[in-house]
Amino acid sequence: MCEKSDKLAMSDEKEGRRAEGIPHPAAAVAAPPGGQVQVLWGGRLRYNHQDYDCRVLAVSLGGVKVRVGDPVAVPSPVTLCLERFGEFVCEVAWRAGDHLGLDFTDPPERIVEAMGAAVPTLRRPAPAD
Repeated sequence: MCEKSDKLAMSDEKEGRRAEGIPHPAAAVAAPPGGQVQVLWGGRLRYNHQDYDCRVLAVSLGGVKVRVGDPVAVPSPVTLCLERFGEFVCEVAWRAGDHLGLDFTDPPERIVEAMGAAVPTLRRPAPAD
């Protein structure tokens, strides 16, 4: 299990990033069913036998957008550890500065089962008629 860390939360508040309009870390902003949901959750990325702080900025059934605390070359695959939801093996889909796009390797049903209660809009879209 990944260890909990508040380093990013503390650095965000020190740097004044807790601006108006940014939800509490446990909050989520509604999105269309199956779409991306903006969040602000503390987490950890595990690779090379170590854990590194990260901040989850958005989540969807397919993956997450994260900000990493240090500009490190995160390998693929990587384990995303979210204390409240569990661990998820992810593949790095894209990189942009200190932001990463991570694709879940788990099926969407597992993501809904793990996170659906906290993010009710995180549901599979209904099949088209």
